[in-house]
Amino acid sequence: MVTFDTLKASHRLREAGFEEQKADALVNAFAEDIGANLATKDDIALLKGDIDTLRKDMTSGDEAIRKDMANGFAAVQQEMASGFESVRKDMAMQEERMNARIDRQTTRMTLLAAGLAGLILTAIGIAAGILA
Repeated sequence: MVTFDTLKASHRLREAGFEEQKADALVNAFAEDIGANLATKDDIALLKGDIDTLRKDMTSGDEAIRKDMANGFAAVQQEMASGFESVRKDMAMQEERMNARIDRQTTRMTLLAAGLAGLILTAIGIAAGILA
């Protein structure tokens, strides 16, 4: 409980011009209000304890959130790595298909060029025979 010297306060008010009854009534009302509304050292100690408990709870909550976030990030990284590996495999398969198509087209072009060369040589032979 807060100590308040009511006698001293009443004397000061009387010295300032208050009547004794009014000074006493004002001081008593003030003393009751102080007793009911001001915090004591024990109240402050309890509040400090509550704040410390809250701080510890928040710290442990922060640690749990950090762990959850780290686990979540690890899971996302794993999913991304898996997804990238899948994309790499798909790209490699597409590259193999394209290379096979190119090889087939190159073979066809080579055969076509050889056929055309044979036709040209045949045509030259025929023309030479006709001219000779």
